[in-house]
Amino acid sequence: MQPVIYAEIREAGYPNGFTIRNAELELYPGELLVIAGESGSGKTTLVRVLTGTIKLVGGYYRGKVLIGNTSINDISPDEFHSKVAYIPQEPWFALIGYSVETEYCHSLAVAGHTCEFFDLMKLGLGRKLKNPTYGLSAGETQRLIWAESLARDSSIFILDEPLVYIDRYAREMLQSVVKTTLKDGRAVVVVDHNPLFWKDLASKIIYLQNGQPIYSGQWRNDLVSHSLTFNRGVRSTDEVAIRVENIWFKYPGGEYLFRDFSLSIKEKIITGLTGPNGSGKSTLLKIMAGVLKPKRGKVIGKGKRIYIPENPLLYFTKPTPWEELYYASNGDESKLLDIAERFNLKKVLHRPLARLSSGERRRIALASAFLSKYQIYLLDEPTGGLDDASSREVLEHLTEMADSGLTIILSAHDERVFRILDETVEVGGE
Repeated sequence: MQPVIYAEIREAGYPNGFTIRNAELELYPGELLVIAGESGSGKTTLVRVLTGTIKLVGGYYRGKVLIGNTSINDISPDEFHSKVAYIPQEPWFALIGYSVETEYCHSLAVAGHTCEFFDLMKLGLGRKLKNPTYGLSAGETQRLIWAESLARDSSIFILDEPLVYIDRYAREMLQSVVKTTLKDGRAVVVVDHNPLFWKDLASKIIYLQNGQPIYSGQWRNDLVSHSLTFNRGVRSTDEVAIRVENIWFKYPGGEYLFRDFSLSIKEKIITGLTGPNGSGKSTLLKIMAGVLKPKRGKVIGKGKRIYIPENPLLYFTKPTPWEELYYASNGDESKLLDIAERFNLKKVLHRPLARLSSGERRRIALASAFLSKYQIYLLDEPTGGLDDASSREVLEHLTEMADSGLTIILSAHDERVFRILDETVEVGGE
């Protein structure tokens, strides 16, 4: 039997920057390969090689990558699109349609398929056909792209951190979809900071460390059987940092997410916003930050506020971490180097932000915001895509910030984050 993906990668990366070396893999129909490793170890770089997109971000590779029996260099975009479904960690980059219906139908039309909504309904988006795509949550955006990929009948699925933005129900849904996909003889590649989630379905695993595979072969539980332990005493306070009073909000073309909604967030503690995909957690953070304005009602806040979005690239104003942190520190190199040490960023200070992993970008955004000395921090999925070691660093920094008298309000599906919360608010839209 011929492998659906075969790769011998001698070297790949970015000029004068990060590289991966000596990665080999072959994947057959019905197999699931997990690509694992610490944040910044080269997982996304490897995926960019497998999808032929590394050159689009200024990178290169030396070696051989075959899709079926065709070199990735020779395969046409149309053929690649028909065979491979690539769902990036930043799903918003994969959309072009204004509404869910137009996005879904355009994707199928390009691949020569009739626009039928079975797969869209299977992934829980049947009631959102007319909703604008820019009003979708990140988790809903991921599910929309999965639905398009299933409907196109792709033979290979490549998923980069698919669990980051989705709730528990959607994770179970995805696991069921992947199980069916494998039974149908299609192959799946998954990049995940939580590889144990896939242990019942995975056939193979590659574990990367500093750009080198330390293991590549059949699945092994012992290779990824670590877990994050983090304990913190709960703080309490009676003072209010932000009060949301009787707000009404909806996106143009959509239904109201909030109707006469009120909420008080206490200061100097860590408050978590929880709820299913599409319930309005990210929207509420943006309203509290002043990024979005409610149709009616008001937000009263105490102190300077900063919002760090799910996509940290939207936060940055400079091209490299050094310049971003230098600006945030008002030109104090001592502070810059101290925060880079604390957030484990020294190795990437002079690399372009666009070439860093999502996990590295998140840590840089947090470090920059911390240097800028705000009183209230509104964070969307602060540990999204981070391995346990990097998550521990972020959670420790958030704890220190709250203990020093700062207010942290965050939205998360990551159960590791729940261990540091002082209060939890369930967001259910209307």
